[in-house]
Amino acid sequence: MKRLPALVARRTVSSWAASLLVFWLLTPWAASQMPDPPGQVAPGVRPEQEAYLFAHMMAGDYWRLYYSISRDGLHWSLLNAGRRVFEEYRGHADICQGHDGRYYLIGNRSDGAPDINFWVSDDLIRWDKYSDYTPDLKRVPDYPKALDRIGAPKVFYDEATRQYLVTWHTPHDLGETDLPEPYWASQRTLYALSKDLKTFASPPRKLFDGDWDMATIDTIVRRVDGRYYAILKDERYPTLDWPTGKSIRIGSAPNLTGPYTKPAPPITPNFREAPTLIPSPNGQAWYLYYEQYPGVSYGLSVAENLNGPWMQVAGNQRPDWDKYHLPPGVRHGAMIPIRRAQYDALVAAFPFQADGVSTAPLLGRIRPRSAQEITSSSWSIGGETLDRDYAVYENYRDHLGPLGAKGIRLQAGWAKCEKAPGVYDWDWLDRIVDDALAQGVQPWLETSYGNPIYPGGGDIGLGGGIPTSPEALAAWDKWVRALARRYDDRVKEWEIWNEPDLGSKVPAADYARLYIRTAEIIRDEAPGAKIRALSLAGNTAYAEAFLKYIRAQKKTNLIDAVTVHGYPRNPDDTSSLDRMRALLDEYDLKIPVIQGETGAPSQLQKHYALRDIPWTETTQAKWNLRRMLAHHGQGAPFSLFCISDMRYRINGEIRMNYKGLLKTNPDQTISHRKMAYDAAQRVFSIFDDSWERLPGVDCDAETTRSLAAYTWKHRRTGALMTAAWFKDAPPIESRAATPTNLRFRNGQFKEPVWVDLLSGKVYGPLKSENGRTLPQVLLYDSPVLIGDMEGLKEFIAPARRP
Repeated sequence: MKRLPALVARRTVSSWAASLLVFWLLTPWAASQMPDPPGQVAPGVRPEQEAYLFAHMMAGDYWRLYYSISRDGLHWSLLNAGRRVFEEYRGHADICQGHDGRYYLIGNRSDGAPDINFWVSDDLIRWDKYSDYTPDLKRVPDYPKALDRIGAPKVFYDEATRQYLVTWHTPHDLGETDLPEPYWASQRTLYALSKDLKTFASPPRKLFDGDWDMATIDTIVRRVDGRYYAILKDERYPTLDWPTGKSIRIGSAPNLTGPYTKPAPPITPNFREAPTLIPSPNGQAWYLYYEQYPGVSYGLSVAENLNGPWMQVAGNQRPDWDKYHLPPGVRHGAMIPIRRAQYDALVAAFPFQADGVSTAPLLGRIRPRSAQEITSSSWSIGGETLDRDYAVYENYRDHLGPLGAKGIRLQAGWAKCEKAPGVYDWDWLDRIVDDALAQGVQPWLETSYGNPIYPGGGDIGLGGGIPTSPEALAAWDKWVRALARRYDDRVKEWEIWNEPDLGSKVPAADYARLYIRTAEIIRDEAPGAKIRALSLAGNTAYAEAFLKYIRAQKKTNLIDAVTVHGYPRNPDDTSSLDRMRALLDEYDLKIPVIQGETGAPSQLQKHYALRDIPWTETTQAKWNLRRMLAHHGQGAPFSLFCISDMRYRINGEIRMNYKGLLKTNPDQTISHRKMAYDAAQRVFSIFDDSWERLPGVDCDAETTRSLAAYTWKHRRTGALMTAAWFKDAPPIESRAATPTNLRFRNGQFKEPVWVDLLSGKVYGPLKSENGRTLPQVLLYDSPVLIGDMEGLKEFIAPARRP
């Protein structure tokens, strides 16, 4: 990188920090608003830095070279339709402009190889092989056990000394397969000097030594205002003894090769690596990017000079927090400033691809619709556990109507309603039911759980017993009657108990008897009510025993629908739905099967369904999308679990369930909307009852992967819409897509567009042959829509002009 002019005084970033503080203190809704990062230019002002190139690899295609570009250093777009830009390259890309004005690219074949490779380019478009260098690692002073391994080499050209500094990390302990940390703890940053990247001073040496010799990797060096800065990853494992481990830190020196000061305090949280640094467009701030792993996402910190202070910039899917954006799946690499002419040449050489999702023009984004804007649909959202205060309705109520689900599943909570015998407190439930209805969301109430104020009254939580004593059953009957009478005019659908098959406390015949007496009371007080049975955790044999008892009592008329639950690792597994439908066919019951509870966590949790898996907000959103549309494609009504994270109290122990669409703070207030909220909102907005499923439209794909594809027709316009995704494995973090040729039989698109439900972006029109064959449609492990513009245009908010 060329040396920058001296940066301006501290007022740029400090004023940004001051405005941020005032903003948060004085604005009542400031929890959802953030100011823009410093360093941008005012309209009409010529930037010092006109554009930027990010040379990087991709998740799923490690070691290979991809390009992204940016005009402002904050918002990046993937080039070359998401394909590699140079097939020969291997390594963790780093680029510098050298002694002759040309660009030099450094790489290596693998971390286990002992050689470093260089390519050269005049224009950053075409690269030619330049040289190779194999450091003599056995001769490194004071490092006798260095192994023949080269990790992530970097190159920096220092104009002051007219030489190149090449850095990399080398270990002295291989560690073990099941204990890799000694390998990383043994890494040291080494360097070699060269005038031309063809001949090198020998032997290589340690860059950091002396009294702060420690594990470091991913070191880059920059010269600013006559001083050298080494930006590095502290590779020690974070513990109470080494709290700075696995974070990005900076040391400085008066000379290129040191001695460098001990690294300053961490700029980043733990588990960040691969720092890359660029000056801001106005030249008055620095943008330091770093990769968060294993989540495969990037963080950004800003400072007015490399000595700090550094401030972390907010990045989030929400528009008011989304202050920077990188294409999904980008991994290690290097950012450099480029001229506008170079930017334009790169766009021309590698066809521009906005956000790495489609080569067609960006038309806009899916416009969310609130529940009040949607006439009818088969979607519900889970609002469970309010009866035990594991979630707080008032904290998430403002997010309910905008979500767009037309129903909400609620547990009526006998124990919360009746805390003293015969005395009912309806205020808490009235507030929830009335508010949901006012937002256009129809509650369906579940009669559960037990009530310990009565002997034999049953348990108040999941997997507990039902009321069994005569006194408790009589009290149950009175509560159910009062409940149905009170909400007859507001609640149209009811469910009796939750997952009675979970555990061994409730035999099927006992549940069947409770079901019959409860359903008869509800029908007596609310003749038009629809009643749902079972709420099955997954035991089909239990369901069969229940139905056998109900039929023997000639009470099948009390069942209007059956609900099933399910949390398979692969969201496309709908076997619980299939088994229940087959069972109902055996009993000649022509009633619907509803997916009544299912959803994924957004982070690892140690309890409850889908536990002990390193979930992220991305994989949660993908899992939910696939789960929703796999059921919708089979005509099954669906309730997504759930709207907010839940804080359980089990025998005094706090346990979190992170399946919410809203991130919940420890005090049960809402932190933010997760990616899964916006993804579900798009599904609820589009898939209302104006679409009908077309099972006769088949989609053939030229791919070896297993494909899910479902097609619907718009009842008014006749427009087609297909949801498609790869279903052969659970979702992963990467959003890397595969161009796939699609051919539709018995269906023809008129003006097809492409919708990514994860991002909400809409591209089109797509190329097609007679409306039946669509070449190179991008697919990945999250649902995309291929739909006629006529049927989707009402859901699209046009893209803003640049």
